Amino acid sequence: MDEKYIDERLEPKIKWHNEKSIRSKNKHYTLKTIEITCALLIIPIVTFEDDVFKYLAMLFSFIVASLAALQELFKFKKTWILCRNTYEKLCSEKAKYYSNAQPYNNENADEAFVLNIEKILTEEHSEWTTLQRQKSKPN
Repeated sequence: MDEKYIDERLEPKIKWHNEKSIRSKNKHYTLKTIEITCALLIIPIVTFEDDVFKYLAMLFSFIVASLAALQELFKFKKTWILCRNTYEKLCSEKAKYYSNAQPYNNENADEAFVLNIEKILTEEHSEWTTLQRQKSKPN
């Protein structure tokens, strides 16, 4: 096979899906950590009677609600999982191709490889499109 397909099509897709999954995972964990921390801080804060603590509790409640809304809007967890799955599938196909494992152990290996990679990318795009529709739907 001409390495052009692998170098210009497959490798950039692998790199992009890996980076996107890492960014989405980091955003998901960051928002969740802040959300949980603020929610846990509300509990002891409301036990104090000073007005400052009431305002702090309101502020933390606002932060928790805002973070929950942002997570629902941007769907970082779903994006992380979608991109990680696609990354793993692409890497698996590449490994099977280079090791001449089935289905790449015959004279049609190059064609099968390209078709399988494009099928994975098409399926991922379809799932991404569905995710985008979910993002734009009001709850």
